[in-house]
Order: sequence, then structure tokens, then C-alpha cells
Amino acid sequence: MFGSFSLSEILTQRQGQITKGLLSLAVVLLAILLAWLLIRVINRRIEDLTPRHRARRAVVYTLFFLVLLLLAIIWFKELEFIGVAIGIIGAGMALALQSVLISFVGWIYILLRRPYRIGDRIELGNLRGDVIDIRVLHTTLLEIGNWVDADQSTGRIVFAPNSLIFTDKTYNYTQGFPFIWCEIPVTITFESNWQKAKEIMLVQARKEGEELEPEVRALIRKMSRNYPIRYRHLMPIVYTRIAASGVQLTLRFLAQAQERRRVESALAEAILSSFDQERDIALAYPTQRIVGIKTESKTQSETHPKEQ
Repeated sequence: MFGSFSLSEILTQRQGQITKGLLSLAVVLLAILLAWLLIRVINRRIEDLTPRHRARRAVVYTLFFLVLLLLAIIWFKELEFIGVAIGIIGAGMALALQSVLISFVGWIYILLRRPYRIGDRIELGNLRGDVIDIRVLHTTLLEIGNWVDADQSTGRIVFAPNSLIFTDKTYNYTQGFPFIWCEIPVTITFESNWQKAKEIMLVQARKEGEELEPEVRALIRKMSRNYPIRYRHLMPIVYTRIAASGVQLTLRFLAQAQERRRVESALAEAILSSFDQERDIALAYPTQRIVGIKTESKTQSETHPKEQ
């Protein structure tokens, strides 16, 4: 006897632990092999980059949770004995790793509620970019804006903690409705034919967006099933305003979030080219009128000396 345990009991216990260890190793190796095979199939079958990346992440996460479940089943009895110790250690880690745990919970929330997905253009706190990866602790963005105008990429990769989903506002540019409203303001002189200028701007905008109308209306109908969204004007419209230096015409139109700068540039060039062909349309610019006030000369305060 060795204390309260016999030699046979000790050997049996050791043998059981070795068996469970081997089973655990087999489960991990099998999961790695299965993940490798599934990812190879995904890479061959799915050509589009975004769906392929989503499928690979889904495989990895699913197998990860299955491995955790199987390991818990294998070691369940041993876990009963160390449950109290794990609880104490877990409480200490929860305090020390609070931000990490919040990011982990944020990851679960993102997977379940889907405030954004891979491929979406979002603004999270003061960060803006296209989502290229969602991991356990952070979301990876391809940054847009900052020192670059018109929401174009800066080329930088930004890692945003998933905890930001709970502490900051999240704006999604593309979820459900991948179009955003854009505006191009143009100011022409008071003497210009502003009605003609307005019609020119509308014609050019309709040419650029005529193919989008069926898709836009279908998406609006789809979104209205879940949200109280109602747009009176979906097609381009020009608003008129009297400005200090002329008549301001503001063209309002829809464009895909990732195509905003290209569409704005194409419309601006088309409008300028059309205005150049019209003699009664001229662009205005800030002007100042200086008015001179003529003042009377002061009378001489000194008298001329008397002649001797």
C-alpha cells in the first residue's frame, strides 16, 4: 500500500491519463488534418476572395470549438477535481484580462449579430476602412480616409479591438444597401442661365446612374421589410440656393460606397465639359467689391503770415 492508494490503483490512474492524453493528441491532429483538407477544397472551389476567406474562417472556428468540446468530454472527470482551482484562477484572470475578455465577447457578438462582415466598409469609433478579417480579439481594416480624400484607401492596415463594438458607435456603409448619397455643389454667376445649368447636371447624373435604378429600388423594397426606410427621391436631383457670389446648384445622387470618388470625378468632368460649350453659363468665384469714399480735405489750421 502507498498511503490510501494501492500500486495497482496508481498504475491504473496513470494508464488512464496516458490514454486520455493520446486521445487528446489524436483529436488535435485529426482536426488539423481536416482543416487542411477543407481549406484546400475551399481554395479550389471558391474563386471570389471575400466568400473564400469567410469559408476558411468558418472552418477554423468550427473545428476549434469541436476540439474544445471533445477535450472537455475526454478530461471531464479530471476537471471535476480541479474545478475549484480553475474558478479561482479564472476570477483572477478576468480582472487582469478585462479588456481581452471584452474583446472576446465582442467577437462572439459580431459573429451572432453581424453588425458588419468581411468586405463591409465601416466606421468604428474614429477608424474607417474595409473589413478584411475578423478574429477573436480584433477586427482588421484596410484604412480609408485620414489624409486621403474621398474615402480612398491609405494603404495602411488597422487592427481595431473587438471591444470597440460596445464602447463606440459603428457605422456600416454597405450592409443591406451598398449605396451612399453624395453631393457635388457648383456655383454659377447670377447672370448665368441657371435653369439650363440645372438641366445639364441632371442629364449627366442620369447617364451615370441609369443602370443602377432597378437595383436601388429592389434593395430599398427589401430593406423596408425590416426597417422603416422611405426615400421620395432615389434618382439624381439638383437643389438650388442663392449664395453670396452666385447661384449654387447642388447635385445629389447615389453611388456605391467604394465607387464614390470615381463617380464624383466622372460627373465633375462631364459637367465642366458641358458648361464650356454654353456661352450663357459661367462658374462663379468668391468676389469682393471695394467701395471708395471720397472725403473732404481738412481746412488748414494755420493762417498765412501777414506780409510786412
